[in-house]
Amino acid sequence: MAIVDIYLRTPTQLGKLMTLDQKRPFAKVVAIHEAADVLDIKPRQPHIAGFIVGYLSHNKVTPDDMLVVHKCFYDRRGTCKAWRVMVHQVAWWLATSKYTADEAIELKTAATPYPELVDAVDRQIDELFPKKRELAERLAAAEAEEKAYMAKEEGDSQEA
Repeated sequence: MAIVDIYLRTPTQLGKLMTLDQKRPFAKVVAIHEAADVLDIKPRQPHIAGFIVGYLSHNKVTPDDMLVVHKCFYDRRGTCKAWRVMVHQVAWWLATSKYTADEAIELKTAATPYPELVDAVDRQIDELFPKKRELAERLAAAEAEEKAYMAKEEGDSQEA
């Protein structure tokens, strides 16, 4: 099977690429969209981009999905909303603790080679939850202060 599927030949869907199969791997759908764009296939295939945006909006974004979307859509982030939706979803799921600690670490590790992606997610978290970072910093400072106090108390009790 070629990366670009065969055109449908029914009168109602003439010229539409077949990509909306739920069993198709997400990375392959993104590759089909990119191939259609690079090859300048006419007519345009907005249903493919719509499928990608819908998938990102309704599913937990994995590190592989994040990188595929970043590599394909980063240069077109101003005109195609798939990259912006992916950044928003990752930021939302991270900020609302929907990812497990291991999943969050995997995402951050995968994004590390792409500082523009890390910055975009951080900015989006700050936009969505402006006080969340400040609250996290205050909480970390309070925990550090409590640890220092407990260490001091423990030291005082050992001296007596």
